[in-house]
Amino acid sequence: MLWRKELAKENFGFGNKAGKDRIKNIEIKIPINSQGKFDLKKQKEIASKCKQIEVIKEKIKAELEKIENIKVNIDV
Repeated sequence: MLWRKELAKENFGFGNKAGKDRIKNIEIKIPINSQGKFDLKKQKEIASKCKQIEVIKEKIKAELEKIENIKVNIDV
């Protein structure tokens, strides 16, 4: 998910494609431990939080769609 944030900073989108030449110099920070190795525990923690955020966003979206589809009848 962090890579999406980095690509968004570069304004990639429908009309501005992220080809190999355009993304090869983008730096993505990866957590490392005190031994200088990839910190898989931290990466899993971050991934879990990102998944939780996605679940929350989907729930909010579903609730907003319910509100959007409410029909109100006013009798005068």
